[in-house]
Amino acid sequence: MMNGEWTADELSRILDAHGAALRLFAAQWSPSPEDCVQDALVKLISLRERPSRAVPWLYRVVRNRAVSQQRSWFRRKRRERNAASRTAAWFEPDLSADNDGRTAAEALAKLDDAERAIVVARIWGGLSFDEIAEVERISRSAAHRRYHEALDALRRMLDPASSFTDT
Repeated sequence: MMNGEWTADELSRILDAHGAALRLFAAQWSPSPEDCVQDALVKLISLRERPSRAVPWLYRVVRNRAVSQQRSWFRRKRRERNAASRTAAWFEPDLSADNDGRTAAEALAKLDDAERAIVVARIWGGLSFDEIAEVERISRSAAHRRYHEALDALRRMLDPASSFTDT
């Protein structure tokens, strides 16, 4: 086996352990996060040499792909919105359907991209601060500080009366 070849079992373990978190990570930017994860896995398989740390490498590739998809998606939506503005709306939106998950997702969306990526990678991805630092190309202490700052911001958005006391 060449240095870059992966066995089906190895890929299956990576996907089982990190696939859902990678999809959630990509969903921060992309309307089709599954495609981003799939593209990253295909790229991983095609490498001549394995990255020294495959999971953070996958997060970086997924993020880059998702950001590219987001840019394309926004351009397409802008064109569609311009075309739709010339026609009458078919349905009135239902604004009464509100829930806690939606509120939390909206708060998460208000974080800047870097903060949101760190929170998702840490909470849903289970990445260590060393791994997050590698993905974001920042120091471990910066990853830790930004994570706690983002949590504090989320708590203020979700419950303005609360204060962040977690260490």
